[in-house]
Amino acid sequence: MKKCCEVVNLSRIIKLVGSEERRVRVPALRLIGNLCNGPIDVAEQVIRNGGIPALQKILRDKGLESHYKEVCWTISNIAAGPEQFINHLIDANIFSDLSHLIVHSPQFQIRKEAAWAVANVCIEATEYQTMKLAELEVIPVIISAGRLADLRVQEQVIEAIENLLKCGANIDLDNQVAEIFKESQGINFLYHLANHPIPTVGKKAEYLLDLYFSTRYVHDDSMMLEDYCDYVLAKTNFMSLSLILHGICLLYTSDAADE
Repeated sequence: MKKCCEVVNLSRIIKLVGSEERRVRVPALRLIGNLCNGPIDVAEQVIRNGGIPALQKILRDKGLESHYKEVCWTISNIAAGPEQFINHLIDANIFSDLSHLIVHSPQFQIRKEAAWAVANVCIEATEYQTMKLAELEVIPVIISAGRLADLRVQEQVIEAIENLLKCGANIDLDNQVAEIFKESQGINFLYHLANHPIPTVGKKAEYLLDLYFSTRYVHDDSMMLEDYCDYVLAKTNFMSLSLILHGICLLYTSDAADE
């Protein structure tokens, strides 16, 4: 990778990413993606030469939708880098573009790759970056990402949510991040994940509910019945649930007899 950077003119390659000719644009984009998947100093050169604005420009061009997945993959690689890489993504506010894809793209693979990129950013975010992400309304975005029907993405998302809530708790006692999370239907989402097919995801969802929302969700009128049932099923084994239902039937039968 380093030898490649020594040979090619990176600023020229990045300009070619925006070429109107597909036969030029595609190989340039793939090269940039592979460079960002390599050593940190190589990816740093891509960023320094204007790589992020070039990628963002593609995401904002509806005529280049066929490239969205590869662009999101490249952004995801950048997000997995050091703290300063995430700062560059925050400064560019690339999350509004990724959010649009997660919610509106008709192609599942594009939504999935965009979700992965957002999750990578949130997993690595520092306390300062967490507050910047909250200001950029990324918390509702990560919840939307977690509602995609993909187990691996949901596994990444729960890790991202854990880091955001932890950073929020370290910043202030009121944990404004947790409040934003609650207002974004995040508690309902954690209830839903509590019954996740991957045991570690379900356990982590329960852990986050108990740690950050034990006094917040008991009387939450916005709680959705379906999500609450998922949570109850995750916490209750089949035998206990059968006993509860049996008890309800006995009470109903007793009340009917009294009448």
